[in-house]
Amino acid sequence: MTAPRTHRTWRFSTPERVITGPGGSNALPGLLEEFGAKRVYVLSTRSLSRQVKEIEELVGAAHMGTFSQIRQHTPGSDVEQAVALARGCDALVAFGGGSVVDATKAVAHAIGKPPQIAIPTTLSSGEFTPFAGVTDEKTRRKGGVFAFDIAPRVVIHDPVVTKHTPEGLWLSTGMRAVDHALETLWARTPHPYSDTLAAEALRLLFTRLPDSRDSEALDARQDCLLGAWLSISGITNVGTRLSHPLGHQIGAYWNVPHGVTSCVALPTVMRFLAPKTAAAQERIAGIFGVATAAEAADVLERFIADLGVPTRLRDTDAVREEIPRVAEAVRDELVHMGSDDGDSAEELLERMW
Repeated sequence: MTAPRTHRTWRFSTPERVITGPGGSNALPGLLEEFGAKRVYVLSTRSLSRQVKEIEELVGAAHMGTFSQIRQHTPGSDVEQAVALARGCDALVAFGGGSVVDATKAVAHAIGKPPQIAIPTTLSSGEFTPFAGVTDEKTRRKGGVFAFDIAPRVVIHDPVVTKHTPEGLWLSTGMRAVDHALETLWARTPHPYSDTLAAEALRLLFTRLPDSRDSEALDARQDCLLGAWLSISGITNVGTRLSHPLGHQIGAYWNVPHGVTSCVALPTVMRFLAPKTAAAQERIAGIFGVATAAEAADVLERFIADLGVPTRLRDTDAVREEIPRVAEAVRDELVHMGSDDGDSAEELLERMW
């Protein structure tokens, strides 16, 4: 008698709406009116201090205030300040990259979960998850909040607002989206639904990310935003595997941008996981137009190098003597995930150096 296949239950945390296309941000006033929002708080980052004024104008008379001091990796103290300022609001708007989006989710979780509208300016794609990564500034470790009801209610993918995103940030967060797709494909608990979306995300990003260097190439940028969305769809259910835990702790401890951690970690992780993820890597190789996992890792490495982004830990603010401390944080996160890959954390970080 054949043993029954183990059943699985998927939970979906998706936006109520995704608005795509140039000028999509102009939908903001109508959305806030529809939500009955009278006191709207905006979260952003210092580098967007000029552009956020356009968002404030769209919010109009309902604008309660703006906190534009969210730093990368969402330090806990930034979240605490934003929580104090945003109390009493009836809607939140996130305008910026992944750290701003995560901060907004964390603030929402702390103040009663008002509806959120996310207008991302990078390809980090955190606007589609119920996770909010927050860094403990004392330990320099990444933790955070998880709740299915803290994801944004509406996401606006407007390529026009990405025109001021620095090229290096745009391209490196594009590799973060590639990271989401690869982690989905070689997950410990893969699923045909997420595999299909991740495969299309890889195809889109490898085709269109180089074209999107030109900030005026709005069609290419829109395709990359779509690729980022596809890359992370379903990851809540299949989970991340290895490059994400490494990136979380590399980023938090050494203040390395999220996208850059993916640029540094992915080729090493891909080679390390090849014996354990043969079927997935065969599919990845096919998407890259090569025959083997070893060739696919080489293609990935060249692709990252051609983008002109950092490719080694030594190209960042990482300190080699501190690798054992970061490896310990990575091991702790992997143990929490039920993974046995943590024993290799220090070796992997050395390979990335």
